Amino acid sequence: MPAPKRRHSRARSRKRRTHYKIKLS
Repeated sequence: MPAPKRRHSRARSRKRRTHYKIKLS
């Protein structure tokens, strides 16, 4: 079920934006 998981990722992407930058750095 990728449809419901994608919906969560979008909302979490905003809050996890800082975490993602640190992981990419």
